[in-house]
Amino acid sequence: MKIKTILMVALSLGAIHSYAQRGEDEVIQMDKKLNKLIMENNSAEAARYYTDDFLLVTSGGSGKSKKDVVAEIGSPELKIQTNETLKVKVRIHENTAVLTGVLIQKGSYKGKEFDVKLLVTDTWIKTESGWKLLSGHASKAPESIL
Repeated sequence: MKIKTILMVALSLGAIHSYAQRGEDEVIQMDKKLNKLIMENNSAEAARYYTDDFLLVTSGGSGKSKKDVVAEIGSPELKIQTNETLKVKVRIHENTAVLTGVLIQKGSYKGKEFDVKLLVTDTWIKTESGWKLLSGHASKAPESIL
């Protein structure tokens, strides 16, 4: 009886780990796809990745809604050459995932050039239609981060 119980517990823990790993992989892929859509200025497709009540707290301390972010993504004045998240870590707790990493962005917006490294924290939630971004936070990363 003890061996059967131990085996059942081990199988359950393995299934939980597998579920969490699958969720981590899904969120990482969603982040990569969203970064690509942003580089392509594809605001219509990118909008699907955000919850309606999405809020981004920028490195400058201002807040941006889904509407604000999607408008910027679709702006012909946004030209991005690099938009990649490095050192990505994802932690899953039930239907919530927290992604942390270093976002590297290079490009221009409204004629002003930028080349930044940002520490980012994104909160994703699992919805009926898949993972969606609920909130994001960015802060300037130290130069020595990479």
